[in-house]
Amino acid sequence: LFQSGALRGRWPASRYATLIIGGLAIGLPLSTIGMIQSINQNWDPLFTLGVAQHINYIGQLITCCGVVAAAMLFLKHKWLQKLIRAIVTAGRAMLSHTVLIVIVLTYLYFPFGLGRAGDVSWNELLLLSTAFAVFQLIVSPLWLKYFYFGPAEWIARTWLYDKRLPMARLDRLMSF
Repeated sequence: LFQSGALRGRWPASRYATLIIGGLAIGLPLSTIGMIQSINQNWDPLFTLGVAQHINYIGQLITCCGVVAAAMLFLKHKWLQKLIRAIVTAGRAMLSHTVLIVIVLTYLYFPFGLGRAGDVSWNELLLLSTAFAVFQLIVSPLWLKYFYFGPAEWIARTWLYDKRLPMARLDRLMSF
């Protein structure tokens, strides 16, 4: 698959669609047949490990090809490529994001802050984590457009390399 260009997104969409349909139409039933046969045999170890397991392995391999084709077809969309670039830039400043999240959540939950520990529902936590993720996806590309690193990454790299590294992209800051 790799040498044919399938894992690099070089196949046409029709070939990926064919692999998706074929992989799922053949792989899922094979895996299901193996499972049903094991159940019908009351999970007899000789049958399950001898016959049903091989049917499952073949079915799972074929299903995996279909799922990988679906992922590759999905990744070819332009809007998703923009999202992936935003995720990559958020990853380049992950230490700074982690420090920021720790500071915000410490203030939110500990008594010296708002003291909301135990008062926040699961829905509010889901909303808060989604807000953090969206914040990271918006702020990271903007920050890294003008700076080489996030603030915590800059501190860590300066300490690690034992020399002061440049932080700002001066050419871009001057044009701002």
